[in-house]
Amino acid sequence: MSLNSERKCRFGARGFTLAEIMVSLAVFSLVVAGAAPVYIMCSRTWYKSTLSTRAASETSMALEKLVYGMGLQYGLRSAVATSVVVTATGSDWVVRYVNSEGGTNRFSYDASGTVLRYLGSAAAAWTLVGSNITACVVSNTSVGMSLTVTTGITEGRYSVTNTMYTYISYRN
Repeated sequence: MSLNSERKCRFGARGFTLAEIMVSLAVFSLVVAGAAPVYIMCSRTWYKSTLSTRAASETSMALEKLVYGMGLQYGLRSAVATSVVVTATGSDWVVRYVNSEGGTNRFSYDASGTVLRYLGSAAAAWTLVGSNITACVVSNTSVGMSLTVTTGITEGRYSVTNTMYTYISYRN
C-alpha cells in the first residue's frame, strides 16, 4: 500500500462535493416551497377563526348583560312587565323599565356608533354594554321581549359577523 492511499483511509473525506451540496439544497428548497403555502393557509384560517370567536363572545356577552344586568344592576329579566317602554327612532332605540326593586333602568342602542349602553337608576353616566354591534332589534310584548344582536368585526381584509337571538320572559 502506498503512503497516499494510507492517508486517505486514515483521515477520510474532508468535505462534500459541490454536486452533493447542490442536490441537498434543491431538496431542501422543494420542502420549503411545499410547506410555505400550507403554513400561510393555516395562519389565515387561525386568524379568521379567532375573529369569529371574538365576535361570538362579544355578542353573547352583550345579550347576557341585557338579560341579567351588569354587576349589581338588574337586567331586562327583572323588569316589571307593565313598565317596559321601547322608544325607537330609525335603527336606534331606548328601552326603559322599572325593575322589581323599584329602580328605573335604561338600555340604549346607537346604530351609528355601533354601541349598546346601559344607564341604571343609581348610575350617573351610561355604561358600555357592547361595541361592534352592527344591528340590534327589540320587540316587546306584554309578557316578554325578543332580542336579536348582531356583532361585526373587520380587521384588515377579514370581516366576520355573529348573530344571536333570545326571548326574555318577564318574571312579574
